[in-house]
Amino acid sequence: ATPAPTTTEANGDALPIGTVVTKLPEGCISETADNVQYFKCGANYYRTAFQENNLVYVTTDPPKK
Repeated sequence: ATPAPTTTEANGDALPIGTVVTKLPEGCISETADNVQYFKCGANYYRTAFQENNLVYVTTDPPKK
């Protein structure tokens, strides 16, 4: 499988699921579903993850409500 692309900073455009960003854009909204924290930023939802020792954000499907 091809590794997910990594970008420095997200913008408001829809990104493919699995895209890794090191910084969230301004104005994100935090949501919690099933005890998991999501960040809604424009057209994207992100979850936190670690890449080596670095905190990153990975695009994910919207949480089920």
